[in-house]
Amino acid sequence: KQYYYKYKEQIKEHILGEEVFQVEETYDYIINKMKQIMGHMGLEYESRLWQMRIENNATKILNFVKADLDRLSKLKKKAIPVDFEIDFGRNDSFEINIGDFKIPFVGAIDRIDKYLDEDKYILIDYKNSVYGARDIDDMKAGLSLQLPIYILSQKDKNIVAGIYGIISNGEFKVRIGNVDEKHLITRGNKGAITKIELEDLLDKSKNIIKSYMHSIHEGDFSVNPKECSPFCIYKNICRYEEKLEVE
Repeated sequence: KQYYYKYKEQIKEHILGEEVFQVEETYDYIINKMKQIMGHMGLEYESRLWQMRIENNATKILNFVKADLDRLSKLKKKAIPVDFEIDFGRNDSFEINIGDFKIPFVGAIDRIDKYLDEDKYILIDYKNSVYGARDIDDMKAGLSLQLPIYILSQKDKNIVAGIYGIISNGEFKVRIGNVDEKHLITRGNKGAITKIELEDLLDKSKNIIKSYMHSIHEGDFSVNPKECSPFCIYKNICRYEEKLEVE
């Protein structure tokens, strides 16, 4: 967040092809900013081990930014980062209404990009590794509700894509994308959906949330995996029958 805000104009000029942004020259800024944040947290960072960790993370961030700007500059429809760590449900209440249920949610979206010439938005969630980058099949199965809830939280915004940005390797994986946005996603990608299909996905996500709420009221707290574990922190209050078999 701090990096993209600090170099906002240079990033925009780079994406538009007006002037090349030399990302490598910002390495020292990343190092110093990390040390500054650690200092505010009361953490010591002078040891050689911490220096190696800081340098390793700074290199990852640098490579991630380079990959991001390279991707954005090649898009036929130009989009730029406009906001970061967007809270919902904290200052202004956000609820998903499902029948008699009014379910409040609190969260934060890592980043939102906006098309320069159109009122369209792209949600981006950062992941440390590709392991957490669930696909649309997981969303339909109710195993990953993050992106659907993020889209619902933005209410009237025209969200055309939900993307995972993988910090460890600089990849950007489109998991939900409007099929008409061909510069973002191809029709052969299973995450390519129409606007109507997106509405169906959001409705299905609501119904899945409702089913989980009913299960919780009945004492079944399991979501994924749907089995009890002796290491579950809720096992002492859970009334899910299979937990007895594990113990």
